[in-house]
Amino acid sequence: MRDALAGFSPARIQHGNHYFSLLEDLLMVQQPASAEIQNAHYNGWLHAVIVTGTLCFSAEGLIVWSKHNCPGSWNDSDTSVQFREKLLDPVLNPDTRYGVVADSAFPCGNDLVGRIVTPLKGGDLGRLVPSVRAVARRKCSAITSIRQAAEWGMGSVEKVYHRLVHPLPFNIEKRKLRLENLFRLANYRVRTVQVSQIRTTFLHGKEDNSKTM
Repeated sequence: MRDALAGFSPARIQHGNHYFSLLEDLLMVQQPASAEIQNAHYNGWLHAVIVTGTLCFSAEGLIVWSKHNCPGSWNDSDTSVQFREKLLDPVLNPDTRYGVVADSAFPCGNDLVGRIVTPLKGGDLGRLVPSVRAVARRKCSAITSIRQAAEWGMGSVEKVYHRLVHPLPFNIEKRKLRLENLFRLANYRVRTVQVSQIRTTFLHGKEDNSKTM
């Protein structure tokens, strides 16, 4: 994780120099033939048959971890179990300063305090003592900005690879292969074209614009 953020000049977004961004991914699926499969992939909030997953974007705009092609009935806690285990692994992530930014609904237990940071929920700011509200407001704004960068990252994938905006095949293996190929192509494009809105948001200076990925 340290390698993905090393070598860059100070970030434009303060308070977020050591964080990746975590994003839930929701994609439409063609109507399954089986009622049981359809029920497993049905998302009650969106009222649609979908697949879900979790993507982690680095400051370079690369997808550094993903768990996708999961039934739409799964939530963030289900799709991010393996990622949270890696985040706590002292071999994979020995520096406790490094973690991820996620939305306010993302699961975060006591063992992940500081490793997963989320914006304040409605009413949280008012419950803080006045002396820390200004700092909390600035940090919350920084977290929200980092989260927005991840949304841009996923948006850039969908804008280039339009198959993601159309219903995916209901065949599990075919859908899995298509998603893996499209996400790998997205990373290849970021590395070769060297254009990423996430990277532009996080970094500044001529040396950053000329830095190869």
